[in-house]
Amino acid sequence: MGRRLGMIAGTVLLATSALVPIGPSAQAGAAAAPSSAASVTAKAREPFSVFAVSVKGPKKVKAGTKYTYLINATNKGPYSADWDLGGFLPDGIVTTLTWRGPKNTQCVWYRFAGFWCWGPYEVPVGESTWLAITVTLKKGTKGTLKAKLGGETCDCPTGSEGLSRQEWKRLGIKNYFWAKTVKTTIISKKAARHIYVPPPPKPPPHEPVHHNRRKST
Repeated sequence: MGRRLGMIAGTVLLATSALVPIGPSAQAGAAAAPSSAASVTAKAREPFSVFAVSVKGPKKVKAGTKYTYLINATNKGPYSADWDLGGFLPDGIVTTLTWRGPKNTQCVWYRFAGFWCWGPYEVPVGESTWLAITVTLKKGTKGTLKAKLGGETCDCPTGSEGLSRQEWKRLGIKNYFWAKTVKTTIISKKAARHIYVPPPPKPPPHEPVHHNRRKST
């Protein structure tokens, strides 16, 4: 399904040292020091890095217009980490969107697996990254739309970063999704004349706008 589908991979060296090896060597190590192996296994269940995530989006928008989601993620540690931000956008939007993010950010939008972006550098402990996603409503979309967006971490051993979620699940690799649900109510243009609709949140300046069309698989 492509590169790192929506996961923030933990630091590779940390992942390699924290995970218990699989196979005969692991059994030999467990026999020699069972209490130590049990301790390492317990630690492997905790994420290598915890992210505090906030997601902003409008509570109300005019029918047939565009609006923006703004995701911010702060690395609370204990280690630096690669990052992926995004998630699941609502139905009722067109299949092309625009986005903004830190320099050299890459994004992919899949029909059933969500919209995900990742950067070329790790986020140090205490620092943040961000992503702004602008969507366009289809004509005739009504009601309340729901998006689930945030950041995801993965305790990935070396070589597993590019695997799909299905492969991670089959191999028993744990991932963590810090997500927020944003609900947006569509109001008619006629009603909007009498209701104040605030402008979308503004992302940091000086970043180019990029376009993505949703892939069919």
